[in-house]
Amino acid sequence: MLRRLAVPLIIGLAGAGVLIALGLWQVQRLAWKEAVLAEIDARIGADAVAVPATPDPVSDRFLPVRAEGRFTGEGLEVLVSQKQVGAGYRMVAVLETGAGRRLLVDRGFLREAQRASTPRATGDATVTGNLHWPDEVDGFTPDPDRARGMWF
Repeated sequence: MLRRLAVPLIIGLAGAGVLIALGLWQVQRLAWKEAVLAEIDARIGADAVAVPATPDPVSDRFLPVRAEGRFTGEGLEVLVSQKQVGAGYRMVAVLETGAGRRLLVDRGFLREAQRASTPRATGDATVTGNLHWPDEVDGFTPDPDRARGMWF
């Protein structure tokens, strides 16, 4: 009788061990993710500083910054989609500072129908926001359509 139960018992104990290990891994992953989100929240809510001369994509990620300058009217329109809204464009404008730097400022989302009727931003402005580097591009992202001024 003991021999009949040995194989199922070993399989059951191994399965229980695997499930316990996966559960512990999920709890550790949750703690790690909560720590990352807490760090991002703390960085986003900090006081804004001047844009660093040479920002680092890792150490300056989500750094609150402030810049004064003039919107030139130049920019990009990035084709994106939002849930419950549909297709539209993320409007990115060029801000030229007094020191001659050109910064790209994400001006937000416009629905596809609003694209033609919304003029590009121009004039003097003070911008406060957070530094962020785009990371949505992968092997499936098409090349930009420069003739139509459309980025993906």
